[in-house]
Formats: sequence, structure tokens, C-alpha cells
Amino acid sequence: MKLTKYDWTSIVIVVLLFAISFYLYPSLPDELPMHWNASGEVDGWSGPSSIFMFPVIIALVYALFLVLPKIAVFKKNVQGFKHFEGMKLMFTLFLSSFFAITLLAILGYTINVIQFMLPAIGLMFMYIGYIIPHIKRNYFIGIRTPWTLASDFVWKETHTFGGKLFMLVGVLFVFLIFVNPVYIIYLILIKVFGLVAILFVYSYLVWKRHRDKKTL
Repeated sequence: MKLTKYDWTSIVIVVLLFAISFYLYPSLPDELPMHWNASGEVDGWSGPSSIFMFPVIIALVYALFLVLPKIAVFKKNVQGFKHFEGMKLMFTLFLSSFFAITLLAILGYTINVIQFMLPAIGLMFMYIGYIIPHIKRNYFIGIRTPWTLASDFVWKETHTFGGKLFMLVGVLFVFLIFVNPVYIIYLILIKVFGLVAILFVYSYLVWKRHRDKKTL
């Protein structure tokens, strides 16, 4: 397996996170901040060993990205996806941002978690919106409904529309930094479930319209 510059960047990041974790572990306090509420306040704590959780999760996710394309149905479509390498790096960076938040909190820095994470989530959604129109039908990456998986036409139409929708939701995530924290969690749920519901229904309607045309 030939590793690309994106792979090496992800590997360096994971190794760096492990190195930081091992370096800090002996001097860590008994409790580490591990969860923040919608107001950006710490409401969950864990033991010192939990600092290794982020590097382990990131390494496992990255390994999964390396293995699944080789065993996936329509694996040529996955392996031929030109943005696949960039997508792996994007997820590595996104998950690493959670480690960065925890690290800053451990080191005593006061940070606004909401203003830190909402733009990161928004950028991730916008990046997904940019790349998904280029994904061909597969069971691994993309908007997988019974109708997109049944038809290349429905897959393409849904992902073209879905790309625009993901980018819109990404922009809306960024603007959540100006919203009262009390309402943020509800607005996030509305955005995510709304996105899923719209794309599910849209893929069915495209499939039905396409099927009806073929039967005329």
C-alpha cells in the first residue's frame, strides 16, 4: 500500500498526539475535563488515562479509512474518489480539534468551547458539501438510502443537491456562535435531523420520478 502525503500528514498528527499524551500523563491531575455543555461549561470529568482516548480513536478511525475501501462493495468507486485522501486528513484534523480543546483546558487556558467548535463543525460540513457531488455510488461514503444505492441516477441527483444542502448547513453552524447558548443544542439537532430527513425524502422523490418516467 502506497502512502500519500495526506496519509503521512495524518500519521504524523496521530504520533504527535500520542507523544503529547505520554509526555503529559505523569503530571496530569486526578480529573480531566472531558465534556462541555451547550453553554461551554465543563460538565464531565475523567481520569488521567482518558487523555489517550483521542489519539486511540483517531488512529482507529484512520485505520478504518485505510481498510474499508479495499473490502467495500463498488470498491473501484471508492478508490477512484479523487477527494478520498483529503477527506481522511479532514477527519483526522477535525477529531484532533477535540484533543486540542481538552489539552488547553488541562493547561489552564480559559476557552470558549462553543466559539471554538461551531466553526470547526461548520467547516467540516462545508467541506463535505464540496466533495460529495464527486462521490460515485458505494456503500461506504455518501448519502446512502435504499434509493440512492439502487440507482446511479438517483445517487448523482441526491448528492448534487445534498452537496448544496451540506454547505448551507455548514454556514448556519458558523452563525450559531451568535445564538444564545441555551438554544444551540436544539438548533443543532434541528439542523442535523432536518438534513437527514430532507435528503431521505428527496432521494425517494427522485427515484419515484425517475421510475415513473421509465414506465411511460
